[in-house]
Amino acid sequence: MLKDPLQIFYDRYKFDKSEIKEVIFGKIYTAIILKTGNIGLSANLNDIKQSSFSYNNTLDLLNPDHRLILNAYYNAKFNYKSKGQLNKDLFDEINFKSYRNIVMIGYSKPMLNKLDSKEQDIYIFDNSKNDNIIVDQSLQKKYLFEAECVILTATTIVNNTFMEIVSNSGSSCDLFLVGPSTPMSEEMFKYRNVKALFGTIFKKNDTEVINIIKKGEGTRIFKHLGKKVALIKN
Repeated sequence: MLKDPLQIFYDRYKFDKSEIKEVIFGKIYTAIILKTGNIGLSANLNDIKQSSFSYNNTLDLLNPDHRLILNAYYNAKFNYKSKGQLNKDLFDEINFKSYRNIVMIGYSKPMLNKLDSKEQDIYIFDNSKNDNIIVDQSLQKKYLFEAECVILTATTIVNNTFMEIVSNSGSSCDLFLVGPSTPMSEEMFKYRNVKALFGTIFKKNDTEVINIIKKGEGTRIFKHLGKKVALIKN
């Protein structure tokens, strides 16, 4: 049985604090800048403050704060590798009209606006938001099993719900992992139903992106500074 993705990355690639130039905690995202200039992001789910966090080379995968650091670190390590990456976003590559039953884990209004169709059933789950459009969490397992397509935010890797969601998806489902927190590693294709990864790469040492994150802003503000990239399972 496959392990949690962060555990696999940690076992295989380790964690080296000396590679890190700076860690920035914003209200929405945490960013890690490596000494190479590579930038990796991860959603700051617990609103960790810069002044209250310390770490060393040994991190605990059961600690939510450490998972946040590891996800951003591996994004910075993996996302700049050009092999197999396409300069495309989710809606460039995937024809969602071929799916009648879509589940979205992690509510994104812009994404929903692009998906919106009278010919499709779209069910949205998100523990962190209150909105009439969000389906009760108790129904997630049932809807995942019935879904033809699952759009899954990579935040689920950080909060350690990814494995459960993947295991509950139906056998013929296509699962797409999306968002700036996505680790662009082909190792993610070892997981059941994962067909494509859609992430973001920033210019090395991009101070504009970092300043936006420091101000507590999110994707809506910095998305024009990043390059959308995709990895598609062969």
